[in-house]
Amino acid sequence: MNHTTPVPFLTGGGGGIGSVTARELARAGYAVVVSDIDLDAAKATVAGVHEDGGVAEAVRLDATSRADVIAAVDGVVDRFGRLDLAVNNAGLQHFAAIDDITEDHLYSLVNLNLAGYV
Repeated sequence: MNHTTPVPFLTGGGGGIGSVTARELARAGYAVVVSDIDLDAAKATVAGVHEDGGVAEAVRLDATSRADVIAAVDGVVDRFGRLDLAVNNAGLQHFAAIDDITEDHLYSLVNLNLAGYV
């Protein structure tokens, strides 16, 4: 990676939209930092980026933890000397009948989807 390579930091990059976004960013020439609470899933996305000939690294991140977010961003800057783009993709969804939604489900949704990244 050279000094002019843009560096995006992507949350929720272990699957779905996040995985596709990581691969597209890499195809566009970015050095992508792929984060996910599931490090193995982030590593699988990075393996796909590498198969495509792109540059990427995986990090574990709990986006509901302010300390984790700060440490991850600091790590990106320490490693690459820059951070050009943040893609806040991590999110949860829970489909259930209203009577089946527990307090734990509700708080996990609010903590990530509304309060995450603060």
